[in-house]
Amino acid sequence: MKMKRLPPSKVRTKKQQRRVTYSEKRSLDSFTICDIIMSVETVKLASGNEWLSCRDVLWYLSFCGFAIDYILRINLSLTIVAMVAPRSEFVAIAQCTQDISATINSSLSKLLVNSSSPTNVEENTIIPSLGLAESQKYGSSINDTEYPDRFSWNEYEQGLALGGYYWLHWAMQLPGGILARRYGTKLVFGLANFIPALLGFFIPLFARYHLYAFVLIRVLQGALAGAAWPAMHNMTAKWIPSSERSKFVSSYLGSSVGAAITYPISAMLISWLRWESVFYVTSVLGVVWYVVWYYLAYDRPQEHPRISEAEKAYILESLGESVSHDDSQTVPWRAILTSWPLWLIAIAECGNAWGVFTLNSEAPSYLNYIHGWNINAAGMLSAAPHMMRMVFAYMFSSFADWLLRTRKMSITRVRKFAILVCNGVQSIMLLGLAFSGCHPILAAAFMIAGMTAAGANSAGTLACTVDLSPNHASVLLGIVNTVATSSGFISPMIVGILTNDNQTINQWRMVFLITVAIMFSTGALYILFGVAELQPWNNIPNEEVGEELHRLRRSNESFQSDRTACIGLLRTVLFTFATRAKRQAACSAHSSEGRCPAHNQMSQEVHRHRKVA
Repeated sequence: MKMKRLPPSKVRTKKQQRRVTYSEKRSLDSFTICDIIMSVETVKLASGNEWLSCRDVLWYLSFCGFAIDYILRINLSLTIVAMVAPRSEFVAIAQCTQDISATINSSLSKLLVNSSSPTNVEENTIIPSLGLAESQKYGSSINDTEYPDRFSWNEYEQGLALGGYYWLHWAMQLPGGILARRYGTKLVFGLANFIPALLGFFIPLFARYHLYAFVLIRVLQGALAGAAWPAMHNMTAKWIPSSERSKFVSSYLGSSVGAAITYPISAMLISWLRWESVFYVTSVLGVVWYVVWYYLAYDRPQEHPRISEAEKAYILESLGESVSHDDSQTVPWRAILTSWPLWLIAIAECGNAWGVFTLNSEAPSYLNYIHGWNINAAGMLSAAPHMMRMVFAYMFSSFADWLLRTRKMSITRVRKFAILVCNGVQSIMLLGLAFSGCHPILAAAFMIAGMTAAGANSAGTLACTVDLSPNHASVLLGIVNTVATSSGFISPMIVGILTNDNQTINQWRMVFLITVAIMFSTGALYILFGVAELQPWNNIPNEEVGEELHRLRRSNESFQSDRTACIGLLRTVLFTFATRAKRQAACSAHSSEGRCPAHNQMSQEVHRHRKVA
């Protein structure tokens, strides 16, 4: 049986069907893409998120910059072990290994009882599994004449060399913050790493000339690098909203990664080449970083040539009137110097810095002299705590920002919680280290745990200064670090005095107990009385930011209007497409009768929907 054909006016050829389908598909795709793009841009405008935003680039630049800062700072801590000729006696090593040595000596004595010639077991026995340094293996047989390329510096002179970096480091903290406000972070932070890197090329020459010449160049390096930390705070205040501040400040803990890679790299360079290569390689790294920083870093979002309008709007909208971009703005010195929240932050940071500086500068010597680990072993173990510190800092800072975004805790309670973890937990771990005795694994565990806890400082005292006053954050951190970095040269001097010709467990225990007392007491003061709220002397009207925000808001209103029109048009196209599909299905069902009763009804619905849209 043959079916009736539809009238020619009711039949669409396959070519016409394809043409209509493709046309509808192109309209649908174009408007769908339009809506997706507009939606994505709206999300960007709301949160400033991009695949690689300018804030992300700044985080990586800051991270690498602080890594270079610490590489140039502590490259001497391990290298000095290879620079100095071994001493004739090491009492502490004998104390820690006497039980093992006694057991080995007893066994060897039984094996050698029938020997025809006497054997000095203590001098000839080597314990490879312990990784003992040469000076500790051979004991009193080593003297300075066997190492003509090394220096005969005692513990006190080594303390001068290690502490010289910090003698003027504190003095440049406050000037660094002031200079950053005046000339910008890009210049001050960049030169604070670049010039010390250039001076590093001359360290071997000055060291061979005279000890005091060597100390002088270290003093210059420390003084110039002192401007780095407060200078970066000026850029942090202008680029980073408060809800992202803790996470961004974790980039400052790039210093820990710098410390972590410095120890193994220094150990390898000393083993493969000579100790001079450590200073040459680290200086080259500093120069390379400065070139990248110079071309990618900008002081303000308004100055960045590649920043998107969405990210710029998000930053300025989040910071609002709390941040001024007027470099000529006067500093309220009286209000700052009489601010008790600031001084509580300075006291807490002083305690944290004391512990970090003690472990950074003295950990290789402690592992070498007390536990008998050679340069390679000491370098690897000294690197582990710093790497863990950075990982913990990033995780803890992200958690702290989440607490602020979700309003689980106030900003003051978040900062106090961070300082509790930083100073409190680190004090407990150092207390365990003080009583670890001759148990190297236990000592290593306490050392790693203590340095890991110090990573919470990125959400603690480092972020507190920006919380108090974003406009004067660099000056505040300069004041805080002026107080805190004094521990950087006091701590090595105390270690030198306590352990000079007396490398024993009891003396090192006293070093760690002093550190515990300082850290715990300073952290407790802030937890009891500290605050992290915006101070009234920070708020100054900012016409420049207000005009920029007004322009961006008008752009945003235009953007939202276009988006609304685009979404309305998309809805019309989708409804038309669905209506035509229903009509075609209805017509197919009545094809045998040659008519389409749903045609008129569908057309009326499409017309009505278009009028509504």
